[in-house]
Amino acid sequence: MNFTPSIVLAPYGEHWKAMRRITQQSLNRSSSLSLLPSQLMDARLLLQELLVHPGNYIGAIRYALGKNIIENTYGLRITSPDSEYVKLSRETHEVIQNAVVPGSFFVDVFPALRFIPEWFPGAGFKRLARVAKARGEHMVDGAFDAAKNAINSEGSMPSLVGSLLSSEGPEEMTREEYEYTIKWAAGSLYGAGTESTTSSITTFLLTMVLFPDVQKRVQDELDSVVGRKRLPTFDDRASLPYLEATIKESLRFHPPTPLGIAHRLVEDDVVQGYHIPKGSIILPNIWAMNMNEKQYDHPERFDPERYLGPSPALESPVFGFGRRACLGVHYSTAAIFITVASILSVFDLRAQDKDGKDVRIEPAFTGGFVSHPKPFPCRLTLRFPESAELIRGGTSLL
Repeated sequence: MNFTPSIVLAPYGEHWKAMRRITQQSLNRSSSLSLLPSQLMDARLLLQELLVHPGNYIGAIRYALGKNIIENTYGLRITSPDSEYVKLSRETHEVIQNAVVPGSFFVDVFPALRFIPEWFPGAGFKRLARVAKARGEHMVDGAFDAAKNAINSEGSMPSLVGSLLSSEGPEEMTREEYEYTIKWAAGSLYGAGTESTTSSITTFLLTMVLFPDVQKRVQDELDSVVGRKRLPTFDDRASLPYLEATIKESLRFHPPTPLGIAHRLVEDDVVQGYHIPKGSIILPNIWAMNMNEKQYDHPERFDPERYLGPSPALESPVFGFGRRACLGVHYSTAAIFITVASILSVFDLRAQDKDGKDVRIEPAFTGGFVSHPKPFPCRLTLRFPESAELIRGGTSLL
């Protein structure tokens, strides 16, 4: 499907190492600090979207997160949820998300099927591949080309791509190889970052309507630390341990990538007496790890308390392992924190329909590489009379 050059799917080698090096330098703990002001601004813009369209909370979250990633990665100014680049990320993800999980199609098991024509019964994977290839090229190439053209234009925004293109790159790489590496490193952030973080935040909102006592305790902590005369900032983060524990528990409750990222063995290995030959595909079942009774007491319970106290539970391996671990962990956790802190500071979330009638929720999730909560009733109402004024003035105070 032509996504093999991405940092998620590329085989271990010089291209992958170059992408990882670029991404790590740009998104490590220190570098991520420079992105906090823009994340705070877009969290405030999200509140304004929710004030006007509270029923479209998922769309508003995807817009705010996509806007931030696209602007910081490419320097392309995003002014509307209808932006081509915001919509393209979602549309492309819908096409490819099952395909990137090994074993999703018969052709993964019977490789000879790749030779059958597209019209042949059972060849739906070929039609899917054709559509995915076109959308993927439009997403990755289109955004990168637009970013290159915008670098020297009036009013251009600083960005990861712009910064990298302004440098010469490693001596051992040609300019063409360097730009190819930048293009796919940026495309990987663009393609994966929005969907996984959107999933994490909407899952958090789902847990808040499922467990209103936890929601109230988070809001009580916010009122105690932040008060009701301003909105949360990153400076408040260290003083909100229960909110942090609730975020960790939400990620454990349902990780955005339940089967993680596939790994391929580069040499034979033996694990607990089982021989695993070189070339084997390994899927880390993160969801099963999160439900391990040996690791978590009563794992079926939603209990943020497990991450508090003198002996907190081990955090979920939601951001992956080893070489394929998520390099955007600091950016992503910051986005999750400021988004949910901002929402819960001014909104109550209830399991109600638009008319305020209580609705029973049976949580369910989509399949595929990134798993989202299926649509659920979530009615947002202002917590106190000053909430609307705080939201409207939120960006002007930055």
